[in-house]
Amino acid sequence: MTASFGWADESFSVYEHPQTFIFRNVEKHSDRLLKTQIGASSEALGDFRRAEVGLLLSDEAAEVQQSGGTWSSITFLKWMPDWLTPVIWYLAAQLFALVVLPIAFVVFRPWPDRGYLFAKPLGLLLVSTTTWLLVSSGVLQFSFGAVLLALVVLAAVSFGFIRATGNDLVSHLRANRKRFVRLELLLLIGFLALLLIRAANPDLWHPWKGGEKPMDFAYLNAVVKSSTIPPYDPWHAGGYLNYYYFGQFMIATLIRFTGIVPSVAYNLAVPMLFMLTIAGVYAIVHGLAEMTLRARQIPAWSRKSPIIAGLVAVVFVAIAGNIDGLLQVVAGLGRTLFQDEPFGFFDFWRSSRMMEPGSPGNEITEFPFFTFLFADLHAHLIAIPIAITALGATIAAFLRIGRKRPFLESISGLVVLGVLVGSLRTINAWDFPTQLLLAGGFLVVGQLLVFNKPLIERLFVGGISSVFVLVVGHVVYLPFHSNFELFNNGVLRSEFTTILWRYLVIHSIFLFVVISWLVYVWRERLGESLAVLGSGPAHGSGIGAWGWQIVLVLVAAGVAALALTGYATIAFTVIVGASTLGAGFTAIRSGLAEARYMFVAVGMVVMAMALAAGVDMFTVKDDIGRMNTVFKFYLQAWVLLAMASAYFLW
Repeated sequence: MTASFGWADESFSVYEHPQTFIFRNVEKHSDRLLKTQIGASSEALGDFRRAEVGLLLSDEAAEVQQSGGTWSSITFLKWMPDWLTPVIWYLAAQLFALVVLPIAFVVFRPWPDRGYLFAKPLGLLLVSTTTWLLVSSGVLQFSFGAVLLALVVLAAVSFGFIRATGNDLVSHLRANRKRFVRLELLLLIGFLALLLIRAANPDLWHPWKGGEKPMDFAYLNAVVKSSTIPPYDPWHAGGYLNYYYFGQFMIATLIRFTGIVPSVAYNLAVPMLFMLTIAGVYAIVHGLAEMTLRARQIPAWSRKSPIIAGLVAVVFVAIAGNIDGLLQVVAGLGRTLFQDEPFGFFDFWRSSRMMEPGSPGNEITEFPFFTFLFADLHAHLIAIPIAITALGATIAAFLRIGRKRPFLESISGLVVLGVLVGSLRTINAWDFPTQLLLAGGFLVVGQLLVFNKPLIERLFVGGISSVFVLVVGHVVYLPFHSNFELFNNGVLRSEFTTILWRYLVIHSIFLFVVISWLVYVWRERLGESLAVLGSGPAHGSGIGAWGWQIVLVLVAAGVAALALTGYATIAFTVIVGASTLGAGFTAIRSGLAEARYMFVAVGMVVMAMALAAGVDMFTVKDDIGRMNTVFKFYLQAWVLLAMASAYFLW
């Protein structure tokens, strides 16, 4: 028996118009004959009959969802001209940031700007989380009123922080008002730039150039229209959304608050997330550079260079791409200038697929600018600014260790860090392990660098702090975890590896900067320490004095073994990661004034190298080859390497 089902692109046949087939038994065959012809046995058919069907809304929740507000009541600003909607959207995002600014001021106090920029993404997250908790607990249905109540609750918490810190926040804002005006201008430029790009191509439904926008838009509409949590599933009648949907809920919170039509809000959300990414990146790299100059006791009047460092970081993270685009431009110019041929077609898609053509791993090698340009409002895009903010909170906690800070500041920093890290598990689960490892690593290492306490005590405090962050993140988002069911939990041994030269092409700009910095720092700043390592301990010191040399020999042996067994990329990442980590620890032991801030960038590089090595060793279960494993972790590695490179280049 042969049946032709035709063919259509999946964006049409799956996302918008899934095909339904109804067969008629024209020949009046018996059930036994039909089962034989189809090839289905009774046992096989029995496997599809289940006593219970999961992932369904309760009768009460389904009734509430069906009787929820109409689109007319939700989009109460649908009458507004489109050119005004960006203004309302931008002002709403700024209001969210303003409400949580006192909280950010305390949590991010170790940073030079005291959390002014981090308040932008933190505001969106905390307002959305508070709204989500109110709806999840049944206090209110998802509505404008729920968002307004969340703002009131957070305003009350912020007022408590203001009372605790006195006039510090107001004094800080007054003293740095010119700086903050310049920062607001930078963010506004970023928002308007991406807004113009989206305005040039706002279509969300193109059958093949639209990417996954139909799916993302369906999820967004379902979350916006839902009255209760979890949201209803737009693909499964009577079901609830079994997906890490909290990123869409964040956007839906702004939609409910502003009343802007979702199809318009979709194209406002992408520029806003781009703006929030710029805010976090600039805050981290500019802050590290400024604190480094302070540690070196550079006069205030000559501290203009951190601004350059921050802007370079913005370019590296959010605007630059891999060198494939440059190679295409050079090739096109060569054809035009020397062969009298047309420039040719610039293939932007090729730059996001840098592995060998036809690779069985189906790898995706996007970078942030491609992600924002392609503008799929997918989980990995929404997570970028939140992950950067989580890293900012991690670094703040790391810098706070060993310094006498108020208990409110220390505990608030860990609580907000827990919320940030925990949220990533509900926004884009791929970011969660990376940020959890970064948080735990910096908290433990930070304690180890405090040499005036017993080692056991330092390890205990670092471990307890890490567990506290994990627990807070889980408890806050417990309603999500209690309803979410994961079907592909676990990892497998990867069947594929990355060819070294392709890895180098993808991250070539950043790797060149990192390696150049390593040469400089070992030669110029840590030359004496390197000489000590090379000469070895004094005669008769014993085997214990050879610790560093033994470690170097073991690392070299491991690298050689990896290179000889076909894992050249892993060997390369081990070399870079170990050399960078060694430079960081040596700088601290050598007493460099800026070593603590240098170590932050070192940690970023080490994690980026670990991610690159990890995807060559493991693949998430049920991945398509290793498509998403490489895609999601390489994207995170790009952000980490870009920020570290900007700091090293500075």
